Amino acid sequence: MRRVVTTINEIAMSLLSLSKFRLSSLVALSALFGQLFYNLQLQNLTFLGVLFLAFACAFINQLQDRDLDPLMRRTSVREQHIERIGVPGVVVAAATLILLGLYLCNSLEAKILGTLSLLLYNLLYTPLKRRTHLAIIPGALCGLTPPWIGWVSAGGELFAYEILYVILLFFLWQFPHTWITLLKNRDDYLKTPLATLLNLLGTDALRRIFITWMLLIAILVLGAPWFLHFHFLTPKILSVLAALLFLGATIRRERGFMLTNLALVVFMLAALAEKMMLQKFP
Repeated sequence: MRRVVTTINEIAMSLLSLSKFRLSSLVALSALFGQLFYNLQLQNLTFLGVLFLAFACAFINQLQDRDLDPLMRRTSVREQHIERIGVPGVVVAAATLILLGLYLCNSLEAKILGTLSLLLYNLLYTPLKRRTHLAIIPGALCGLTPPWIGWVSAGGELFAYEILYVILLFFLWQFPHTWITLLKNRDDYLKTPLATLLNLLGTDALRRIFITWMLLIAILVLGAPWFLHFHFLTPKILSVLAALLFLGATIRRERGFMLTNLALVVFMLAALAEKMMLQKFP
């Protein structure tokens, strides 16, 4: 009996590892933000559906990258988790999560965007990253869908200017997020056949691009009070703080991953703070 419990725990931990739980949770948080950004009263569980879709993307991605993961220290243990569960088990888990995820996406537009994100990530980004550094573009397009899914699931118009501004920021945020990983794990990536900007331009050029890009994002975030029509001081201060955090990632590059994630969360808090204050002080 003890061995059965141990085996179940090991499988559960392997599934958790393969799900990229922390990153997938940020994806779900982005969808939740999209829902609340349109309507502060949560009306459905679309954000949970997005979490399941993110898990499924991660499972499929790691099956696709089985030959690459052992080449890098940070991903070398993934094969052990796949072997523990078995390829059929991972496929069944991914398929189940996709069905649950799309079911929880409560509108047709949300289901279409959810399906599009799967296709962009697993059918375009993952295969193309072996061939061209431009694979980051479909990857970034996938990354802008979570808040969009949340927005339309809550009843927002598909092409409302507020959500277009938000998803533009999310799209631009994907690039330095990837570059930080490249720079941090430079030696690992150079061992692989992946086509990256490190191979094309080198470390110094990529760092310069990273700094310039972060400056662009900071300027865009500072424009939030105008683009999103902030009326109150608190959201304006939070948008400035988010911009400073983005700039901080260029100075403290060893903490760049954490700072860019935190900056995005602070931006989302700024937008929601405006909504809450408008509701309280109409």
